[in-house]
Amino acid sequence: MIDIERDTFFISITLDKRYKQVDGTYPVKLRVYISGSSKKKLIPTPFNFSEQEFSLIWPNQPNKKSKYYALWEKLRDIESSARELAKSIVPFSLYKFESLIKGEDAQQDVQEEPEPAKTVNYYFEQKIEHHINREVISTAESYEYALKCLLRFAKKEVLAFEEINVSFLEGFEKFCLMKESKSIATVGIYLRNLRAVFNDARIPEEKYPFGKRKYLIKSSRKVKKVLDKDVLKLLLNGIPETPQQDRAKAFWFFSYFCNGMNVKDILNIKVRDITEDKLTFIRSKTASTTRELEPIEVYLNDFSLEVIRKFGNLNQNRNQYLFPYFNYGQTAKEKYAVKKLFTRSVNQNFIKYAQSLGISQNVSTYYARHSFSTHLIRKGVSIEAVGEALGHTSIKTTMHYFAGFEDESKREVALKLLDFD
Repeated sequence: MIDIERDTFFISITLDKRYKQVDGTYPVKLRVYISGSSKKKLIPTPFNFSEQEFSLIWPNQPNKKSKYYALWEKLRDIESSARELAKSIVPFSLYKFESLIKGEDAQQDVQEEPEPAKTVNYYFEQKIEHHINREVISTAESYEYALKCLLRFAKKEVLAFEEINVSFLEGFEKFCLMKESKSIATVGIYLRNLRAVFNDARIPEEKYPFGKRKYLIKSSRKVKKVLDKDVLKLLLNGIPETPQQDRAKAFWFFSYFCNGMNVKDILNIKVRDITEDKLTFIRSKTASTTRELEPIEVYLNDFSLEVIRKFGNLNQNRNQYLFPYFNYGQTAKEKYAVKKLFTRSVNQNFIKYAQSLGISQNVSTYYARHSFSTHLIRKGVSIEAVGEALGHTSIKTTMHYFAGFEDESKREVALKLLDFD
């Protein structure tokens, strides 16, 4: 890390996973990032590695007897030489640095690196990288999907802001709904991502296509369905037909009994989070967006304790994951893939289990969270208490959350208010 004229720049070795080679490897590059101007550059090196190879080589020094040690030394020398070269360029010029490191002529009077064209692609990639760095992989993925869909509609590889107007957005909406069979909710996510990109680019008002008397992003009322107490009782008392269904039932009801805990938070539980019959955790969804983190406390019932005994391991280091799915060697992307695979397995097998009991609803893990919150309210628990149990940081969030439930659920709550017995 070097400070030059108030700009701080970082030079590091990175694996560029945007460009997968035919043999499954990725190019290793020098990453130069200037925080003062948000400029960055990826400069090729002679090396290509798979993700697994790269993790064994860099950044931690392998054992000197390891076959990877010599490769680590070469990468270390590349990074060290690049930093020394950077120190010699005062004032620092990214353009001059790249020219010198590539062995090209770079005279003192060479012009500064031209500003890259700030395309829609550029700002989407900034968003994607930002969320990957914050380990919010699902959000990064939604930006990636949105960009790809926009490029398919425009039939281009690069999209300029000047090309996007109200007519473009109306056409894109129709394209998504008619040609790609996407839902209004999905189109809304894509367009809110695009609007965020416009905001980051600080597009002038006269060229800004969103808002009143321009293009308004449509929203859909996605009804949150819940299971009534008879169905829940049937599911709880039923006997699964396979070990996979048994595991699915265990984790579905673990979510239900633990305040509607989502799958990522379940897999993130550490041994230290369990104290006798109490579980304390921070919602991963709010951990990246809230400064003051409020831990959620859950008192474990017999069912939840049995799930921990059967599928977890309390007899290990306090910092280890309770359930054997995540590990400390995984990247955020790898954990996201594990979580998706695990959730799919739980959902598929729990639905099969439900069908064996004559229940036709697609009872995914979302039903567990929605059913938990609805049944609390039906029992007369206050909105504030429900919000605290769900980990909401604002009562407005809880009110908005409840607004999406089926009318019958809200009707029952309203009648409950008249019951003073």
